[in-house]
Amino acid sequence: MSSLTNTRTFFNNHSQNWDNETDERQITRLYEIFNKKLSFIRPPFLDLGSGTGVMIPILKNYQKTNCDIIELDIAFNMLRKARDKYKSDGLHYLLADAHNIPLSYDYFNTVLCFQVFPHFNDKLMVTQEIYNLLKSGGSLIILHLMGHKQLNELHRKAGREVANDRILATDKLAELIISAGFHIQHVEEKNDIYLIIARKI
Repeated sequence: MSSLTNTRTFFNNHSQNWDNETDERQITRLYEIFNKKLSFIRPPFLDLGSGTGVMIPILKNYQKTNCDIIELDIAFNMLRKARDKYKSDGLHYLLADAHNIPLSYDYFNTVLCFQVFPHFNDKLMVTQEIYNLLKSGGSLIILHLMGHKQLNELHRKAGREVANDRILATDKLAELIISAGFHIQHVEEKNDIYLIIARKI
């Protein structure tokens, strides 16, 4: 079974109880991060690896009229649960692989990767795809609510499908992102945050 199939299977199988993994404390922490560090983001948004739509209420705060929010995930069950929870103008759901995204280049102002980057097989390929999708001046946001060591250990214990899904320390991943053409604006890693902000010049 390919790694891609493993990933899809894992998230489809865990979709029903996935929202139980995000508690009120984490939601509060997310709002704090966006208010203090990410208030500059602009639509259209691509929520890459969107899962059950945890980012939708936050992104809608930055919408202007009915500008697009596209929720993209590899797992149908995750998207279906998000769609059941959130229906509104300007909100779209797309089943696709992040390595080959069937959307127009030079379209998005913000691509958000929340809690998803370790699950990409070819991280450079995905980063290059994101670069192409962004407009000039657009931003790539990679965000987790823990450091890379904790995150890698969490995946190791989560199940065989994702046991080998890893992410580098922020400074090392930033080097890869630069190689895709991005300019790094902010790098931060602590026990409760993993954040890279990069811009397409």
